[in-house]
Amino acid sequence: MRDAIVKYGLFYGALLVVGAIAWKLTMLATDGSGGHGTSLLLSTTPALSALVGVVAVVIAGATGLLAGRLVGVSGGLLDMGVVLAWGAFGFGSLRQIVMANANAQTGEGTRSALTMLAAEAVVVGGLVVAAAWLIERMARRDDAEPVDEKGAVACLTMFASGAAGSLLGVWLLAQSGYKGQVIGAAMAGGIIGGIIGYALDHRARLWPLLAGCLAVSVAGPVIALVNGGGDATLHASIVAGTVVRWAQLTGLDGAAGACIGLPVGLYIAKGLLGHAGRVAEDAA
Repeated sequence: MRDAIVKYGLFYGALLVVGAIAWKLTMLATDGSGGHGTSLLLSTTPALSALVGVVAVVIAGATGLLAGRLVGVSGGLLDMGVVLAWGAFGFGSLRQIVMANANAQTGEGTRSALTMLAAEAVVVGGLVVAAAWLIERMARRDDAEPVDEKGAVACLTMFASGAAGSLLGVWLLAQSGYKGQVIGAAMAGGIIGGIIGYALDHRARLWPLLAGCLAVSVAGPVIALVNGGGDATLHASIVAGTVVRWAQLTGLDGAAGACIGLPVGLYIAKGLLGHAGRVAEDAA
């Protein structure tokens, strides 16, 4: 009973309290029209948006660390993802960001906006993966299997599993570019990546899986820059919603969806495959 109270108390605390704080923080950043076509690095006050964005990620990471310590790895990742999702909703979608930061007539500034979004995804991804690494190091250990110390090949395999799952999930579901749909697509990618990774090695570390998922948030804007043409063409495709789907992910969108989706995927895979896997154990 006590464990259930702690587990669900932390989850609902993240969902209803800490997440709302993260959302209020990211809502402080505004674009030139007073709206929220913003991101960590793109707003009328970049220093403020960067500060509130990083603080939101740090709060999410601290929430995940606490849940990981008291509940387990998957619980920590899930609670961190919930807070990140709230923070992501305070910033804009790709279309909103580009419309606020590029010339509506000529499209000038579209490519620079995408470049900044790719850089932002690197920063957010690094912070979130570091938090996931700490969660695994500090998490509660109840099950019989010890932490598995794998080599570079195993980590690369998990990284590829996460990336493959995220590529597929986002391609299938990121149809419109709306914030909720994009985060849901990232969540689907995390679920698929978790299933693939668990099937390949049910004792592998979770942070390389997460890193693989988040790499898609970096790759998306880069793919759009390479294949999208000049400012005008790229701007038109983003406004029309025909830009490559992986570019719809901002750094926070991808991090939130992956952190929520991976524990779900691991839990599903555990039920399907029947292994007593460490990282899926506490999701039950």
